Amino acid sequence: MNKDKQVKTTSLPSKLKLLVLSTDDWTSTASSINSKNELLLTIHKPCAESYIYNDGKATLIPVKSGNLCYASSINDHSEVVGGFGPEFHQMNAYHYKNGKMTILPSLGGGTTGATGINNEGLIVGLSWKGGRQRAVIWKNGNVIDLGPKLPGESAFYAINNNGTGVGYFREKDKIDTFLYKDGSITILKNQDECSGTALNNHNYIAGHLQTKSARRAFLYKNKQFFFPNIKGSVSSNANDINDNNIIAGYSMDRSGKRYGFLWKDEKVININSIIKSDYTVVNVQAINDNNFIVGQCAIGKQLRACLLVPEA
Repeated sequence: MNKDKQVKTTSLPSKLKLLVLSTDDWTSTASSINSKNELLLTIHKPCAESYIYNDGKATLIPVKSGNLCYASSINDHSEVVGGFGPEFHQMNAYHYKNGKMTILPSLGGGTTGATGINNEGLIVGLSWKGGRQRAVIWKNGNVIDLGPKLPGESAFYAINNNGTGVGYFREKDKIDTFLYKDGSITILKNQDECSGTALNNHNYIAGHLQTKSARRAFLYKNKQFFFPNIKGSVSSNANDINDNNIIAGYSMDRSGKRYGFLWKDEKVININSIIKSDYTVVNVQAINDNNFIVGQCAIGKQLRACLLVPEA
């Protein structure tokens, strides 16, 4: 993408250009985007394939033939983490750097998955041990087990450039969110189930609460929960937050229709109201600090990965 045409702003965009990233018959998704506007694209063929995509060029992340591959996160050094394997319940976490694939160590066998990487190369995710899923960090090629510090099953979702990670644990059939920093754990307690799925470099957390009646997107900052006022929504989820404090996610109305939204302060935007396209944006997965957005759009029953670019 031509950097000269980028619209630099910390505000919610007023106009977006939608670019559909794949047009064949396979479902596709875009999951992460870095500050260089490199994004991760997964095409769900019989064996899912993942790519690094930038400015019209897609570079395949190579895995052994017959394996599924998903890509979770890309940092500003173009390093990618994710998982690959013959089945989704038999995955191996990987780190892809400078064209080389490295399998990350497990806690002793079983499925592993890498969900986030920061600019310092710290990687977070999960590994199974003793029949239980446990949150882990990979640092300098070594795996660090957070399972003993967290009850029940646990996993990381993301880590920021300050080394603060966010994830969840399940105790007695209830999900809560944890923050990790320098070996210390902080729990975000709430009466409802709480899943923090993303955080920015201000340590603001985005995610969702699951109440008895609905799922609600939230922002957690300064030890307080905040919720968007989304007209007509019966379910919502916040998937990402950038350093402009713009939150990206999706909402669903009573008819079951989903749409991507952006949220900052008191204002929420249905992304489809600021684009001109035959496609409908049904989910927003990630947003970078240039306010470039990736997610999924639909036309009929076809689901396609998409990139949304701010315009003047």
